[in-house]
Amino acid sequence: MVFAFLRFMRASIVAVLVSTSLAAAQDLSGMKLGDQLYLDARFPKPKGQQDYAVEGKPDLSITLLGPEHPTQTELADELAQLRQRQADLDRLAKAGVPALRVLEIGVVDGRPAYLHRRMETGTDAPNWLTSRGSYLDEATKTSADEIAAKLRASGIGVKEAVIYADSKGRLFVDAPNGIVTEGPWADFYARQTIGRLESIKGNADLSIAYRKVKLLADMPGAKDHVLARWFEHGMVDILEGDMRAESELKAGLATYLAKGPTTELAKQAGQDLAKGKLGLFVEHVNELFSPKPTDLVVKNGRSFPELAFDAVRSAAFSALSDVTDFERGVLADAHALEFWRAKSTPDKIATDGPAKKASAYAQDPEALVKEAEGRSGTTLTATQRADLVAKAKAILGTPSRSEGLSGALTDRVDATPDAER
Repeated sequence: MVFAFLRFMRASIVAVLVSTSLAAAQDLSGMKLGDQLYLDARFPKPKGQQDYAVEGKPDLSITLLGPEHPTQTELADELAQLRQRQADLDRLAKAGVPALRVLEIGVVDGRPAYLHRRMETGTDAPNWLTSRGSYLDEATKTSADEIAAKLRASGIGVKEAVIYADSKGRLFVDAPNGIVTEGPWADFYARQTIGRLESIKGNADLSIAYRKVKLLADMPGAKDHVLARWFEHGMVDILEGDMRAESELKAGLATYLAKGPTTELAKQAGQDLAKGKLGLFVEHVNELFSPKPTDLVVKNGRSFPELAFDAVRSAAFSALSDVTDFERGVLADAHALEFWRAKSTPDKIATDGPAKKASAYAQDPEALVKEAEGRSGTTLTATQRADLVAKAKAILGTPSRSEGLSGALTDRVDATPDAER
């Protein structure tokens, strides 16, 4: 008799909890499910979670959780977990972490469901390996750094975080397994997530490089038997300390700068590089060393034309004198952009920086100056800006106008003590 009464009481309590959970859940049945997302025919469909587009709302999607026909108790448990997930993601968002927030919780076809922003792929999705290449880019790397910084500042750890990417390559954190807000485990999970973000940044570098391959293959340099090897891949990646690879790159850049369509400044720099009057400094991530005064500085991990752009900019910046550092920077950009144009380099090959807008700047030098002001926080007077625009305009679109500057480059090289070279 007593046991029967206890079973009755337990069942009553469960019924109350279930009815309370369902009452708090919003009915999402008014939204019509579209195609299932994140699928790839080469991988099995996910169990326990299905993501769908929402018809008529291209920026949203609905995720269904749990078994296809849950019991009332299972439904209540899933809804309770969803509300905790919503609270966790809201907390992350308040800390500035880009999070895949739960917008609404409800029931669809008898299953627990939630509404959120639509993503293109995620680290736990079947299409992660096959679709990420279309979306990961420089925005991804910036986003990864932002998330890592916010996690460090907040002290929040996300247990086994899932990272999603949207159509613009931006990343968002999901926390299906909860968060830890203090103690050693918070630090452990934060470091775990940051490690995953670093891995995604590496994936982004590969994706960026791969998208450049077709463009590089169509460039004139790819048809040159001496230079062809440098146009086969979208990234020149030299291990720090690999002197042989650096020497080969130096020879390739010397040829590319001096031969074929070029500018006088680039031609002189290429000749000086070949003769050893100029050196090459390949800048790596977390670089420990500094370039010499006569080194042309290029950034590792970019395509060959981008390294050539860096080399010409470095040569121009060193050769310019009697102007402010801001003016040197703008005019060095102009010289590098004119070399970029002379080599018929597509703007889309540029990973970032002024070269991404080379065509636009050739038509509108004032935009080059104004955007440089914005990046550096410099404010020129109208007269200063007009003067600098005129100088940039004299360089852009006129490859033969740099004879004087190439002479300045030669003078600088000759004046540099051997010990500093």
